[in-house]
Amino acid sequence: MSDNIECFDNPYEYLEWEYCRQKNKKVDFKKANIDTLFNLIKDKYDNVEFYEKDKNLFKKLKEIAINLNTPISEQDSAGYFILNRHSENIIKVANENNIFIPNGIILGTLPLNYLDAFTCVFPQDQRLIVLSEGLFLFLYSMGRVVSSFFSKINEDENKSYVTFDFNKDSINENLKTNKKGHNLFLEILILYFLYDDLSFSKIYYEEDVNINLSSVLWDTAELFIVAHEYSHIILGHLSAEKNFSKRFLDDNSMLYQVVRNWIEEFSADTLAFQLTMAKNQKSGYGLFSCYLGIEFLFACLDIIEKIYNVEFSETHPSAQMRIENLRQYFKSALPNKSQTIIDGTGVVREIMTTLWNINKDNFNYTVKYCFENINFKDIN
Repeated sequence: MSDNIECFDNPYEYLEWEYCRQKNKKVDFKKANIDTLFNLIKDKYDNVEFYEKDKNLFKKLKEIAINLNTPISEQDSAGYFILNRHSENIIKVANENNIFIPNGIILGTLPLNYLDAFTCVFPQDQRLIVLSEGLFLFLYSMGRVVSSFFSKINEDENKSYVTFDFNKDSINENLKTNKKGHNLFLEILILYFLYDDLSFSKIYYEEDVNINLSSVLWDTAELFIVAHEYSHIILGHLSAEKNFSKRFLDDNSMLYQVVRNWIEEFSADTLAFQLTMAKNQKSGYGLFSCYLGIEFLFACLDIIEKIYNVEFSETHPSAQMRIENLRQYFKSALPNKSQTIIDGTGVVREIMTTLWNINKDNFNYTVKYCFENINFKDIN
């Protein structure tokens, strides 16, 4: 961090400043005219019925955003809603299990695509933890893509529950025939890594017909991420008294990543696993569904690491190492049930790996072409 940077005593003032510095150009959802907005994008929808349904949904979401008490006006309301909901659930589960969480923890999001959370400490023992808006959108999009390769076996008349086919032969057949799923996978990678903006994806203009499955994937993945950051705090990895190395977002930022040892990262994953599984089970999920989204999260992180060509770093072991550590913990905690669950949920990783192997050449070609022929500075 530069010695000349302005320092802030209040985490909310700082987050507001950081939003401005990141040149956040998003439309203020609370002030948006939904009818006008949807008229502008009407031609993107192929289904008129879903268009009207989506518009009505956004009107309801706007009401929620207006009533949501975001700390600062610049804070993305959708990102804050996700953080606040998961944070409340983690705190509740921790309290029920006599796990102490210090006061003064403030969560926020920024328009970043970084995998890791950033943090900084303020007076009065307040700690700001900032997560990436882009990562949450990536998980949501990939959850929809992955779920599209599962066939429905049956569903009740009210669609309150659905049974999906996890048979590998059926999924492998869908991987061969579902060309649309492959195209969306490639599109999401290009929009996320080249343009830092997933809002252009066609997936947002189509109804999620497998939402019963996709929501389990992305919701659990989000929950685990928030639980992981809380776990570092609970375990004392970020205590103000502890000496640790810092890697700042850039020279003009107060936000930094903590350079930890891998043992701390594994232990935070283990506690996050416990908190996530406890919350999901309380929500009525079976063990299989509870764990499914965790496998999905690390499959997504593995793809991101492949694209960045980073197997591991001094702050984090690889996604493959981390999920293997959790599998071993799961086996020790539930020796009679875990292996069957691990084997069954592993199909999520197989889908992601197959999608990457089939589409990586097209992705790499697109990246090369764009950087050789497009001046991204002019676009921005």
